[in-house]
Order: sequence, then structure tokens, then C-alpha cells
Amino acid sequence: MGAVSRCTLHRLLDLRPLVFIGKISYGIYVWHFPILWFLERSASPRLWLFWPATIAATLLSYYLLERPCLRLKAKFSGVDGLHRRHRGQT
Repeated sequence: MGAVSRCTLHRLLDLRPLVFIGKISYGIYVWHFPILWFLERSASPRLWLFWPATIAATLLSYYLLERPCLRLKAKFSGVDGLHRRHRGQT
């Protein structure tokens, strides 16, 4: 990989929407299967609700559970759980 393509890749991966998807990706992983399971087994399957329901559950759990827990972690351990420092910074 050349220097130009690494720089381009870094800029692409540093885009705010992609960074945000990375932050909530675990929640998407956790919530997608239970929501799919429930929607498939409902009286009238509404699979079109899959992505909106998954994203809604993910965002709720991220803002109401994950972020507060990361703040507690930072408070009691002295480690910043919400914002990781870039390599090379002290």
C-alpha cells in the first residue's frame, strides 16, 4: 500500500459517520438477533421493521446504558472510557 492510499484510507475511516458506526457496532451485534427472532415469530411478520428497530434499540442502549457505564469506569479507574487517545499522545 502506498503512502497516498494509506492517507486516503485513514481519511475515509476517520469520517464521523463511520466512527459513530464503529462506536455502536457492538450494540448492533447484540440487538440484531433478538429483534430478528421476535419479528419472524410475530403473528404477522414485519421484517421491514428490522433495521429501524435494531438501530433504535442500539441507540437507546448506547446512550442509556453503555455511555453511562463508560463514564463510571472512567470515574473509578481513572481511564477515559469514552475517548481513547491516539497513539503517540501522552
